[in-house]
Amino acid sequence: MVASFSFPGGIPIKDDSGMVVGAIGVSGSTVEDDHAVAEAGLAAC
Repeated sequence: MVASFSFPGGIPIKDDSGMVVGAIGVSGSTVEDDHAVAEAGLAAC
């Protein structure tokens, strides 16, 4: 098993079984804005 972690502006992408298969990372604005953009990207998947 590989350990995973997230940070503000970064969100893991998980498959239906909960396995991490990728990630979305955003930076360039405030932590709150970066996280909101990453969440929007995940919601669009």
